[in-house]
Amino acid sequence: MSPTKSPTLVQKAVSLNPDLHRQRKNPELKSSKSIAIVANSTWNIYNFRQNVIRKCIEEGFKVYVLAPIDAYIEYKENFPEVTHINLTTLDRDSTNPIKDLLLVEELRRKYRKIKPDLVVHYTHKPNIFGTLAARLAGVKSVSVITGLGYSFINRGFINVVAEWLYRRTARYSSSMIFENEDDRELFIQKRLVNEDRAFAVKGCGVNTAYYPSKSAFSPDPPVFTFIGRLLKDKGILEFAAAARHFHEKAWPASFVVLGDFDPENPSTIDRDTFVGMDQ
Repeated sequence: MSPTKSPTLVQKAVSLNPDLHRQRKNPELKSSKSIAIVANSTWNIYNFRQNVIRKCIEEGFKVYVLAPIDAYIEYKENFPEVTHINLTTLDRDSTNPIKDLLLVEELRRKYRKIKPDLVVHYTHKPNIFGTLAARLAGVKSVSVITGLGYSFINRGFINVVAEWLYRRTARYSSSMIFENEDDRELFIQKRLVNEDRAFAVKGCGVNTAYYPSKSAFSPDPPVFTFIGRLLKDKGILEFAAAARHFHEKAWPASFVVLGDFDPENPSTIDRDTFVGMDQ
């Protein structure tokens, strides 16, 4: 039996919006519809959302991207037809409520100006404050949960506030799309979102044309690779513990880390800790 095919995020988001779904069936309507994609950094857009942008363009939508501009604005070279709008008040690491209120107002004004048919929010701050702004601006939005992150994995004040905010704002989102079924179940269990508006897709995937497999060769001894930011939440400490276990057992294997530090993230490890892992 073949596995169930999971719809792409774009297909799911569009299917949940009747007007956009009708547009896909009627090419004559294509030029009149637009989608706004919102994230907490242009780095996020460059590394994870280019395929979504490409798919939206292929479907005939006018695409807006709203994110703080950083060095990764070069993604625009691949999509000259995309309008990128800088967000000056979005600070992903700030816990200042005044800044967050300013973000709501900035997004509300920009949503009213561009009048997108649908806003797709990524990452926690856009999911929470962008959803509220979309509600105030009178535009439809969906929230995408790509992972839980520090604010959910670590219990404490930030966790309590994040859950409270999601519980209050999720009702204004047309739907919430999860890239992990366990995360969907957690949000439902904690009553952060109604089950009938929570949907799961099987991740954002990997573009194998951009990241082709160079060889089917299997190294012997095996090589285990950690790819990601050097955060406790990503499992870097467990990866190091596994490497030490192999070393203590004298089992032949190599452990390779491909990633960078994220000093602004509370879950980061410092360079001394990282260097000490090799001892």
